[in-house]
Amino acid sequence: MTERPLHQSPKARIVVVDDDPIMRDLFGAILSDDFEVAFAGDGEEGLDLIKRTVPALAILDVNMPRMHGFELCRRLRAEETLKGTKIMFVSAKSYASDINSAREIGGDEYVVKPFDAKEMLETVKKALGCGA
Repeated sequence: MTERPLHQSPKARIVVVDDDPIMRDLFGAILSDDFEVAFAGDGEEGLDLIKRTVPALAILDVNMPRMHGFELCRRLRAEETLKGTKIMFVSAKSYASDINSAREIGGDEYVVKPFDAKEMLETVKKALGCGA
């Protein structure tokens, strides 16, 4: 385990909610060096995990079993303790109507799959105010 210097702040917490294990692995590979990352396999599990951990960022797949990503976002935005959590959607759909809907319900970012790993990391850092 690598020790961080005392002056370095702890890693920001991110929760990735995606039903595809390959996507969860990909997000882990992209983000785990810079962030503390936790994973959930569906919307219900994601809601519970996000409520318990209060991450800086929640990355939500749009189409998932048990709870659609948009519904998960609505529920998260209704939680007072999660008002500061940024929400990023990831989806294979690039329709303007989907992107607009995501923003209307409280999404901060919308990334279309497939995406470039470096660009995803930069988008996450920008969403969290870390720079790129």
